[in-house]
Formats: sequence, C-alpha cells, structure tokens
Amino acid sequence: MSTDTITLTRDADEWIAIDEATGVEARGETRTQALERLDDTVSRDDEARVVKTPETLGGKPRLEGTRIGVFTIGESIREGGQTVEEILNGYPDLSRRQVRVALEYYDDHPEAMDVIRMQRKATKYRLRSQSRAPSTEESETGA
Repeated sequence: MSTDTITLTRDADEWIAIDEATGVEARGETRTQALERLDDTVSRDDEARVVKTPETLGGKPRLEGTRIGVFTIGESIREGGQTVEEILNGYPDLSRRQVRVALEYYDDHPEAMDVIRMQRKATKYRLRSQSRAPSTEESETGA
C-alpha cells in the first residue's frame, strides 16, 4: 500500500496545499478550496505533455491544453533568468510539472529551439523593415 502525503499550511490569508510526491502546489482562501484546486491540478499534471498542432502556435511545440509555447518557457528561464516560481506566478494555470516538462523538451531539442529563435529574429527584422515608424537610432539623433 502506498501513501500519498499532502502538506497543508496557512500563509497570511490563504491556504497552501502541496502534494509532496510531485511538488504540485495549489492555493485557496479555505482549506477545502486549496485541496480541491490541488486535486484539479494534480489531475491536469498527470497529463502534462508537449504537443505540436498546425493550427495552434503555427505548429510550434506547446504544452497540451494551452497556447503556451515550450520556447517561451525555456527562453524565459534559461536565457531570461526567470525562476520557475516566476513562471508559475505569470501563468497561474500551469503546474510545476508542466513547466518541468516544457524545460525538458526545450533542453532535449536545441536544434528545434534554434529554428524557432531564428524564425522570431527574421519576423522582427521583417516587421522593422516594413515599419514606417522611425528607428530607435533616428529618434535618438533627431534625424
């Protein structure tokens, strides 16, 4: 028989429920709300996986059930210096496991991430070249 451990703590005006086996965390105004949210999150968390569908994000890898790209999470943490906690605060519907799955995919597919990075740079360049707005250099010099 296996035992699942859930830690329930109070922090200021909210309750925090943590599934010790997975590290998944949920918060609520009441203990019941925190536990119900934890149950929902763990259910979602069990199905955390990366998918690619042509009609969503142009076929780029994303977390299933979301429009959040693996590249966005990976770049934010690996290149942008954000923490997992900051990502979870910015995307409150994500679980810690989903972020971990996205990072694993990001790290395991560097060539695919390089392609996305180059596509983004090309798009930025194309948009800048089509823009009628003065470039940053022109606006700084007054030209």
